[in-house]
Amino acid sequence: MISRDQVLREVHICITRAQAQMKKVYDSKHREREFQVGDQVYLKLQPYRQLTVAARKNLKLSARFYSPYEVLERIVNGDKLVSCPQAVLDRRFRKGKTEFLIHWQGLSPADATWEAGDILQERFPKFILEGEDRFQGKGNVTTI
Repeated sequence: MISRDQVLREVHICITRAQAQMKKVYDSKHREREFQVGDQVYLKLQPYRQLTVAARKNLKLSARFYSPYEVLERIVNGDKLVSCPQAVLDRRFRKGKTEFLIHWQGLSPADATWEAGDILQERFPKFILEGEDRFQGKGNVTTI
């Protein structure tokens, strides 16, 4: 009969081999990319998880890549792709939360996206939604 320690050693060896094989397959299909400030890049999103960029009725047919964004700043762990809000075009309530239709700086109003109000305030704390409590469908975003 095989001892418990022997079984655990064999399991450990099998798991280590499987991890090495998975790493080899992953590494063969991926490459490191470096972007410089000012480069234009497309953003690839998972359509079933990313609902704040573009709400669509049929998620299977959603775009895989979203319009070119400019790299604004390099950070240590990767590249930062952030565009600043320019104006609030509309407001709605969905699932008990307030969402704002945001016109992003450097993009056309046709590329405006619905963003959750709390997430918007968290990502852009220097911006204030003017007249948020008495919002009547129009408004602006201003800096402090």
